[in-house]
Parts: sequence; structure tokens; C-alpha cells
Amino acid sequence: AAAAQQIDSLSVFHGGCSTGGIAPDAKLVVVKVFDSHETTFTSWVVDALNYVLTRHIALRAMRRRGIELVSLSTGSPDFSDAPFNAALDQLTTAGITVVTAAGNERQRLRGVLNPADRVDVIAVGGLRADFAAKAVVNYSESSSSSSSSSSSSSFYGDVFPFLAEASSSGLTLREFSAGANNIGAAIGRPKPDVVTLSENLVGA
Repeated sequence: AAAAQQIDSLSVFHGGCSTGGIAPDAKLVVVKVFDSHETTFTSWVVDALNYVLTRHIALRAMRRRGIELVSLSTGSPDFSDAPFNAALDQLTTAGITVVTAAGNERQRLRGVLNPADRVDVIAVGGLRADFAAKAVVNYSESSSSSSSSSSSSSFYGDVFPFLAEASSSGLTLREFSAGANNIGAAIGRPKPDVVTLSENLVGA
């Protein structure tokens, strides 16, 4: 169900000039998991992840660099999805870094989705376009009002007000399944792990 294509080099042809991207020497393995109606199934995503793992193992067997990173922009509120989680477990065990969007659930209590809520997956949140200007003002004010090196504001306290409207954030829900026996674990972990600009961006 999943379609795969390898792109040996990535560049943008604009204005008669070939311009390299952020990592012009990178080789991409592009795997399609959605159909033309933006529909997908767990089995399709699992097939894609298994393809990546198989390709990685084959490359390493030939003493070549394997696939080092998997970037996902899909998620599900079902953090107990066993086949999906098992496929991700195999990737991370093989040393492949998994990075995923935090999700588009900012206004909902559920917080980040699976796989962004996993401890072994890097969840990326989105910042508003005006983050840079307001963050400088906020930092300046908090620095002038604080007389000690230890500040009560945390990374999440500073960044949360500047998250894009659609960017998911909050505590993970994966730990809540153990809440009855472990109150501490039921609190969850704060996500996203990293944030980047996400509004008014020009891409190719």
C-alpha cells in the first residue's frame, strides 16, 4: 500500500539557478502513506516503517550508511496502537532517530498525539510568526525583574504563549494508563521537545 521513492539529491530550481537546500548532500527515501483522499490506515503506515527498516538493514549490510532519521507528519490519539508502536520500537532500537510533528490539537485537552508522546520520539511544535520579537521583550522584562540566577519561568512557560494556534502541546497521556498504581507516572511528560517557526514560511 505504501509507495517508496529514493531521491539522491534535493535542490530547488529557481530563477535559472540550482539552489541547495538545508542539507544538499542528503539522500531521501520518500514513502507515501496517504491516498488522494488524504486517507491512511495503520497497516499502510506500518508497511512504510517496515520498508524503512528493511532498507536500513540492507544498506548497513553493504557497509553503507543506513537511514539515519525518519520524519513523520502523522499521528493518532490511540497511544496503545500495538502494531504501530512495535514498528517504531524496531526503528529506534536499530538506532534510527524518529522525529514527528507534535500534532494539531492545541485547543484540546488530549495534548500531543502518538507517536509524538513517546519518550524515544522527538516531537516538534510550531511557533507563531511574531515569536522572535515578543520573546525578546519577554526575556528582557523577566531578566530585569529577577535578582537571582534561578528563574521561576521554565522553557515551557516562556514558549507556550507563542505556540501557533494549531500546534499541540501539553502533558503526554501515555502514562495515564498506569495512573491507578502510580500517581507520579500519571502526570505525564511535557511536550513538544523542540519548537520551530511554523507560520508565514515560504517553501519549495
